[in-house]
Amino acid sequence: MSNNNRIGIDNFPRKISDDNNISLNVRTCFRTPTGQEVIKYLRSITIEAVTGPAASDAELRHLEGQRYIVGLIERRIKHAEKFESPEAMAKSYGELESWKGKREEDLRSELISEMEKEAYSNRPATAGDYAIPEIVDEELATDNALFQWWAGHAYENGYSQGEFEDGIKQFNEALEMMQPNLDAEQQALGDNAEARIEAVSLWSQKFFPAEYEDVILGIGQSAKGIEMMEFLMQNVKDSSVSPTAIPSPQQTEDELRTKMQDPRYWNPVKRDQGFVREVSEGFAQLYK
Repeated sequence: MSNNNRIGIDNFPRKISDDNNISLNVRTCFRTPTGQEVIKYLRSITIEAVTGPAASDAELRHLEGQRYIVGLIERRIKHAEKFESPEAMAKSYGELESWKGKREEDLRSELISEMEKEAYSNRPATAGDYAIPEIVDEELATDNALFQWWAGHAYENGYSQGEFEDGIKQFNEALEMMQPNLDAEQQALGDNAEARIEAVSLWSQKFFPAEYEDVILGIGQSAKGIEMMEFLMQNVKDSSVSPTAIPSPQQTEDELRTKMQDPRYWNPVKRDQGFVREVSEGFAQLYK
């Protein structure tokens, strides 16, 4: 059934406007004094008629059918009484359609509101109320722009605490997968890898300003990075570092390289500048 149809007063489906017009036409027929007299007569022989005990089943059914017809005429008249003219009926129909449209819009708004309420039901009160996972340093998270962005993004999208932590865990795992295999990179440099790395490290600390420290550390974690630095060393006349000038160390090279694999050294989320400085100073003391 289309949106413009409904079950009429007589239980037959038709357009609302057609059903209203039928009621108006019936009322027009019976609104005159003569028509009212006809209705009285029809009621007297149907609705108001009393049958005796001798009436057969067929007679009773026939009478009930007649009563239904007369009752339907009266319902049609009452239905049309609220319309003084076809124009009034059209106005009423327009108001009905307007009400239906408004109600549908209200229902749609209520549904959207309920869906949004459900979607955001598990998020905290504010983005700052997400609990910091154990894998993230709390002091670091306070000033970390990436962490703050993730908290805001999670809140705007209605993420729960668990979903918030899952995102951080996946990001951390991706960073760990990106960490170079230091043993494999060292093997790629050959038997004198340690001396080559030490020479590059000391020369870099002497040649480059402190603000480039993080960049140099990243470059030095791959064999190709070491080779690139050696190329620079060979082409910079001021380079005076000798890979053979190695005094007795306070920390062994293995100890320092183990620290380089610590997330506090290579992971941007967990990086501890004090720890990084400790490793750098260890190499400096090792090869000064």
